[in-house]
Amino acid sequence: MGYTRKYYSQKHNAKYRGIEFKLTYEEWLNWWIETGKLEQRGRGLNQYQMCRYNDEGPYELGNMYCKTTGEHTKERDPWNKNHTKKEFPQLSNSGVKNGNTPWNKTITLEFIREQFELEGYQLIGKEYIDAHMKLDYICPRGHRHSIIWNNWKTGSRCKYCRAEKMKGRGNPSWIDGRSKNLEHGKQLSKQWREDNKEHIKKYLKQYRQNKKMRDKNETTQNTK
Repeated sequence: MGYTRKYYSQKHNAKYRGIEFKLTYEEWLNWWIETGKLEQRGRGLNQYQMCRYNDEGPYELGNMYCKTTGEHTKERDPWNKNHTKKEFPQLSNSGVKNGNTPWNKTITLEFIREQFELEGYQLIGKEYIDAHMKLDYICPRGHRHSIIWNNWKTGSRCKYCRAEKMKGRGNPSWIDGRSKNLEHGKQLSKQWREDNKEHIKKYLKQYRQNKKMRDKNETTQNTK
């Protein structure tokens, strides 16, 4: 019906946000058809979204409902008219911009340091300007390098540790001390020689004859 691309787009976005997506294409499409909002889905304020209850758990049947983007935003926003600061005391700190929700929380150097330390990284830098600034660190294995906050958020970590994991048995192509790719290449080469045995013999015979002719001509030219 032409909605395959939209299905995979939502699935990819969920994966990027770290949310499990358990719907098949058929389940996804049937769910939207049953809501009667298939043609009205989108990101606009008055368009409809596939929402999860309490914004928790995976996208799966039984854990989803349909609402407009505007309605869903009000549900998530603790500062809307239905709530007060007293209900959300953890948000009344300097880490939140005035009038903004916790999803727009100001990133500070201390916050980044806490995130690094949770995974055993030591943040060396003493300044943070924006998400594109390089942050120097020492990883749990002692490697010293740098990374920008945007890359850290999307899952990037120490490139030296990653390179070490890909060596030897850590490499997905490893098999009994040899690379799967190399082993496969040897098998293909052996099979090709077997299949083209006669052709190879004919080629080598012609090659030797041509070589003899070239050597003979060179000898004749040198004696003149």
